[in-house]
Amino acid sequence: MSETNDKQLQENTPMSLQESLAVLSKRSDIYPEEALHVVLSHADEARPYLYEALDNAIRNGKNLDEDYQLHFYSLFILGELKDSGAFEKILSLVS
Repeated sequence: MSETNDKQLQENTPMSLQESLAVLSKRSDIYPEEALHVVLSHADEARPYLYEALDNAIRNGKNLDEDYQLHFYSLFILGELKDSGAFEKILSLVS
């Protein structure tokens, strides 16, 4: 492991938004509490990625990789944010 990675682990460096979105994108048996917190804390920056996750799920439907999960977390996060801009996307996804 590199010296930088060792130092980050020792300092318990928080995840970046990109790292958090990557964690939320893949199925896991571990609840991604830190990743959700980071995304919610950076809602304005995260919103386009969350919208894109919904658009991707709408476009690809049943052809999505079964381990891809960001669209599910996007539903939760955008609901938590009371984001009315996602309403039509959500309707399209569940229709």
